[in-house]
Amino acid sequence: MTNISDTDQRKIITFTVESPSLIELGNEPVPPEIIKNLIYTEWSSTLVPTPEVHVLNDTTYPEQGNLKLSDWVVIEMEPMRESQRGFTYELKDIEIPVIIQLHTMVDRQRLYNLMAEVRRIIYKNHIVTRPYQMIYWDSFEEDSDGLNRNWKGYCNIRLTSESVPVFKGVVEGMGSPNLPEDQR
Repeated sequence: MTNISDTDQRKIITFTVESPSLIELGNEPVPPEIIKNLIYTEWSSTLVPTPEVHVLNDTTYPEQGNLKLSDWVVIEMEPMRESQRGFTYELKDIEIPVIIQLHTMVDRQRLYNLMAEVRRIIYKNHIVTRPYQMIYWDSFEEDSDGLNRNWKGYCNIRLTSESVPVFKGVVEGMGSPNLPEDQR
């Protein structure tokens, strides 16, 4: 990976987030897992220490957590949408909505600092994270009343790829890094 400052957006290079689903040839990417590893890899806030990042209902998701020890980021995926296009419907567009839940017991400002760091990560990697063509930041919604000193909010993002060959299933030049060149 090249040295890019925290304020720069990656524009030239594409990179693959180290993610278990992308290690083995032919695996279908797991979007929440990719976002989780992207957040861990890119977290660099000086205001907020790295939170615990979990994928909802994953095997590593704890039954119970302690917000007094650290902030939490929980990632869940909404239904994936594919729509076919082209004269003979040989291409498809993929859109995967992902919700990033932020939880803290420190204060409301900490919640907004968590949101700002997640937003920075998404904007920085807007057009380069494989195997998707784009990551969009859609919205943030605070969903807490501060009772019991518990603040939470939801970040809505989308992973998209357009004009993906239906039968091949990968975007030209942006598929799994383990795919041989002749299969990309």
